[in-house]
Amino acid sequence: MTRAVTLLLIGSLGAVGAHGQMSPAEIRARMYDAYVISMGTGRVRLDLTGVERIGKQETPFSLRSDWMMGLDASGNPGAWLDLTLTQNGALVQRFVGDGVTLWNHRLGRNEYSGYTYGNPDGPAAAGFIGRLLKGLQQQSRGVAVWPSRLLTDLFTPAQAGTWRPWMPSAALTVEGDVVSEAIDKTYRVDYVLVRPTKEAPEQLDEVRFFETTPFGGDFRTVLWTLKVGPGPIPDDADFTFMPSPGARALGTQIGAPKVP
Repeated sequence: MTRAVTLLLIGSLGAVGAHGQMSPAEIRARMYDAYVISMGTGRVRLDLTGVERIGKQETPFSLRSDWMMGLDASGNPGAWLDLTLTQNGALVQRFVGDGVTLWNHRLGRNEYSGYTYGNPDGPAAAGFIGRLLKGLQQQSRGVAVWPSRLLTDLFTPAQAGTWRPWMPSAALTVEGDVVSEAIDKTYRVDYVLVRPTKEAPEQLDEVRFFETTPFGGDFRTVLWTLKVGPGPIPDDADFTFMPSPGARALGTQIGAPKVP
């Protein structure tokens, strides 16, 4: 029964077709160009909703991430992040980049940690965006890994000029405005590209994810959809951190990760 459900879920994402006319190199170039347009404003909101299924048990989850780059109140370059993860309707984790420190607040354990990626006393040193994103990736777990990877792909400075699939061994295909990477019937990501107007260049609009793996005597299936909203950050975005009452600080601040 589980295997039948798994195959049905794969079908709901669209059948994996044969390679289109574009070569893998052309697909990577097309995706890279779309990412450049998507991050052009330096601001993006990611809204993700999905479900994890293990046998008959389902765990719904959602994630929201706001990202902003620009100038702070003193006119210095900065980068800010607010990422929240909810499972079964309960907030379980929050990452906050307040311009200086990246905070990791695990609400289930009621504990938090942080490290400095910016400069509290003046202009940030070179590489502060890379430090923020690398720290986010290093500390992300579960479903949060993928939005963290997307933000890194969009905003890490000095990329090599090409887009790379999340799974290097995945086969790349194109069906109209959808670029897909897939491994057999166990893993698939669809990247939906749009043109805001007929004359405008393509940009990333949506990411659809599917993965199934053996889990004990059953299968663990993860299925989610992520909407990408470039443009002004809504008024409800918050880049300030305040630990919950009684939260335990995990020692001193973690040192910022090194960025090549």
